[in-house]
Amino acid sequence: MNLIIYLKHYKYEKTIVSIVLIVFAAISCSPLFYTPNTQNVPLFTHKGDNNIMVAGNGNQVELQGAYALTDAFAIQANGVGSFLERRIMEMEVQVNSLS
Repeated sequence: MNLIIYLKHYKYEKTIVSIVLIVFAAISCSPLFYTPNTQNVPLFTHKGDNNIMVAGNGNQVELQGAYALTDAFAIQANGVGSFLERRIMEMEVQVNSLS
């Protein structure tokens, strides 16, 4: 009787491990991922205040700017550019040229 219970438990355990491995394999296949931009909180108090920021690393560059039109109203803009897709395409070209 104990052998039958053990075999049933083993079957479920094997199924769960298989599902977890398939999920991890599916997630790891995609090299692209979401990278949030930094927060842009200018906190202006006077007309004419401004803020410009450029940040980045090897995979992306970010530009943020803000300007106070009045003491109580400001505009801001954010932009992010990614170089990751271009690098992946370059790697694919290199791999295809080797084969």
